[in-house]
Amino acid sequence: MTSPIKDTIVRIVQEGLYRTGFMGLLHRYRNARTLTVLMFHRVLPRESSEFMRSEREFTFSIEGFCRCLDFLKHHYNVIDLDTLIDVENGRCVLPPFAALITFDDGWRDTVVHALPELQKRGLPAVLFVSTEIPRFATSRWWQDALVEIAGSSEYSQGLAQDLGLIPADQPDFHELSSILASMAPSEREALIVKYIPLHGERQMLSSADLASLNQKQLALAAHGHTHAPLTYVRELSEELEASAKHIRGLGGYATAMSLPHGDVDVRVLRSARKAGFEWIFTSVPALNSSDMPHKNRLLARIHVPENRWTCGVDNRISNARLANFLFLRPIQSSAYPEFRESDVRS
Repeated sequence: MTSPIKDTIVRIVQEGLYRTGFMGLLHRYRNARTLTVLMFHRVLPRESSEFMRSEREFTFSIEGFCRCLDFLKHHYNVIDLDTLIDVENGRCVLPPFAALITFDDGWRDTVVHALPELQKRGLPAVLFVSTEIPRFATSRWWQDALVEIAGSSEYSQGLAQDLGLIPADQPDFHELSSILASMAPSEREALIVKYIPLHGERQMLSSADLASLNQKQLALAAHGHTHAPLTYVRELSEELEASAKHIRGLGGYATAMSLPHGDVDVRVLRSARKAGFEWIFTSVPALNSSDMPHKNRLLARIHVPENRWTCGVDNRISNARLANFLFLRPIQSSAYPEFRESDVRS
């Protein structure tokens, strides 16, 4: 059986299970005592040139994002970060079918396009910001430019050679990112513009944009300072302390962070705890048990794409596909059960 035919049959079965109410019943039976944390990045008009240039794995159309929000309103109780903290401190209980909406990085379209749709539905969210971003003078984020460079074998090999790395057919993206992140901005930009321009309409939020946010609607928390993969960062304490300091200065939650690129090990977790981050959001695609042990705040978080995993045959977000994508995830008491809190804090 060819793959397209198989995919069509799977979609038809999923639509049938959803429309008959089976998936809803399964969700109500299985997931009442869970917290589902969803990860988004970019939200853009489908017809825009910026949408066409964006990294598709991490970009939603406005229409697709709206369909996701309507699905969440129907099947979940969406909470804010304050509620999660209050639950931990015994001031309230987690509602059944709890969900938390999060965004990573600090893209302007989070405020321009995603926030109005959240406001229409009365839904709160969290924005995890890489705190170096608001201070950039360039219009384009260097990390976004690096993704484009990495997509070209010629460019990526040229950049690797510029950085003094041994030439490889496919230079390691994380290594390139970590080296560039450690540079002074002017030096980093001089290297990148050899391959990709950094001018145009501003992509990322400025400090003024962030300072003007209503954090009851869109709370600010940390996503590292330079967005470098943390397992590659040598001066890890400085990276995390700078991130906490800048979030604190913006009136955000300096006790909560998400992991850039999802990279983590015990060293990262220890440094994060020492920098004051009690709530650490990962990229582990699972559901969090509401019976999680006290003080175990390594939370699983599901990256939601707009692609074949969540769309129907019309290439639009499908409730049936979303249900299958979210409802059946494993339920865990910690995103990383192998990392004991006593080890992390030692």
